Amino acid sequence: MSFSERYEKKLFFIHNVFLPTTYRVSTWICLGAVLQLLSLLCLPIRVSILIPVSVILYRLVYAAVRARDVYTTSFTDVRKGRWRTQLPAPDESINAGSDSDGVVIFILGSRINHPQGRIAANALPVGKMFMAMWEEAETNREQWGYLGHTATLGNLFDHEGNTQIWISYWKTLEGLHEFAKCAVHQDGQMAYIKDDSFQYVGIMHETYFARRDSFESINYNFPPFGIGATRWPVDKSKDLGLIDPLVKDGPKSTMFSRMGRKT
Repeated sequence: MSFSERYEKKLFFIHNVFLPTTYRVSTWICLGAVLQLLSLLCLPIRVSILIPVSVILYRLVYAAVRARDVYTTSFTDVRKGRWRTQLPAPDESINAGSDSDGVVIFILGSRINHPQGRIAANALPVGKMFMAMWEEAETNREQWGYLGHTATLGNLFDHEGNTQIWISYWKTLEGLHEFAKCAVHQDGQMAYIKDDSFQYVGIMHETYFARRDSFESINYNFPPFGIGATRWPVDKSKDLGLIDPLVKDGPKSTMFSRMGRKT
């Protein structure tokens, strides 16, 4: 593993420990107040005042500069205009229009069921297991038909716990099942079930299969997200290529037309 990869993993670990949703807003404000009091005790008063003022000024100037040319210097991941998802033609192993011609949606969720948050619930090892599973799915993308997953989604209205959701996409149910049987997933599953130290971490999942003509998506001035952010394998001269499923959508398209149905 390279230095940059190790550095990224360390940053990811720190980010998981200090997630904004780990504690309530009032708790973060109190922590900031304590740090400010400590700085007043340890530093000259002018320096202590200068630090938070400088940070706020920097944020204001930075936001003002980025706002001068939105979509060019900031928010560059946004696809301007109207886009829809168009799945590539199925490969030879799947008959077009059959019950296997579509996409599998796998929703995975976790919840911290402890008033003292992620660390007290021993959630960090579970997070590492999750990351190892996603890396394994990415490594075996072609074999299992893994297409991608969303970034972490959260429940802003969970005032007691901390709920996180991931939506992943797969070509077939069989591929998802093969992933479930891999050593990384099996080891993580057994560790979670048998280890009492994970009793304050809740886990759920849901699985759906949607045929090609049974779903649609639309993105308007929005970055690729969900199924629009997946990458589909296509056989190009025997070399596996990954294509972007988002295509420009016409102004008169409807939900049914995007599904390929007649109204």
